[in-house]
Amino acid sequence: MDRERPDGPDRTVGVVGYEIRTGEIEGFWAREGVVLATGGLGQVFDHTTNAVANTGDGQAMAYRAGVRLKDMEFVQSHPTTLPSTGVPISEGVRGEGGILYNGEGERFTFERGYATTDGELTSRDVVSRAELTEINEGRGVEDEYVYLDMRHLGEERITDHLENILHLAEDFEGVNHLEEPMPVKPGQHYQMGGIEADEHGRTAVDGLYAAGETACVSLHGANRLGRNSLPELLVFGAGRAEPRTGTPPKSRRFPPAGRPRPRPATLIPRLRRERSATGSRPTGVRSRRHRPSWRAPSSESAGASRPCSTEMGSTTPRSGRRSRRR
Repeated sequence: MDRERPDGPDRTVGVVGYEIRTGEIEGFWAREGVVLATGGLGQVFDHTTNAVANTGDGQAMAYRAGVRLKDMEFVQSHPTTLPSTGVPISEGVRGEGGILYNGEGERFTFERGYATTDGELTSRDVVSRAELTEINEGRGVEDEYVYLDMRHLGEERITDHLENILHLAEDFEGVNHLEEPMPVKPGQHYQMGGIEADEHGRTAVDGLYAAGETACVSLHGANRLGRNSLPELLVFGAGRAEPRTGTPPKSRRFPPAGRPRPRPATLIPRLRRERSATGSRPTGVRSRRHRPSWRAPSSESAGASRPCSTEMGSTTPRSGRRSRRR
């Protein structure tokens, strides 16, 4: 991202990036402003539900441009993710009556006193911390996960209400959830903090906006409720940031007529260095089998809290199918 100062006020004027398929570097003028909607930063964590593109680069670009990052220590965990991939298992399983067991066969949310009233239906951060505590204290399964069991619900109810969960368990873990419990573990899920923006998506840099998970408009506080993501996108995304990037007055229109696409001398060499640092892959996109060394390691806690103590998961992540357990 580039800013223009010599010709006028400090303002975002465009972006420089590279084509994912070819690695070709190109610049783009932003005549009406730049909206960052790059999502979260889950890939900096060892185990996450986020896509491989969610690397936190949107926040990093804004920070380099002089914008403050806010509440970055507020990171939420999802309590039931598949160990091999990070794919989240819907809380609807527990809502239907699914039960969490540790490696000793205990219904630990009740028996260990984590949530004696609500059990598996308590909030995400409580369930996530409970699971990780069980694992860290040696009561997990293979020192990595716990079991989510819904066999007692019966085949008819499971296939009617949770058929997709059966496919996820079979495809990614090699488990028939009608016959055996499913392995699950907590994983990083959502970043409440992000680029500091106001209710219109505006940042401290003129012409730069942020929306969605990459931004922080303080809608979620320290512990997000899942359904709040929809109003966040509609109210603070399309409803606010988009109209604010309308055509500026003629006196501030940019770039000048006939001016070529920008290729800022300071940005393009840096992009090339960053791209080459990823190795032989021309795009810099990493698969789960190519974990960078800077990813957050396992931690003693999980959930959503200050200070940033939400790193979790195995330090030796795996991919591919897991052998079927009996």
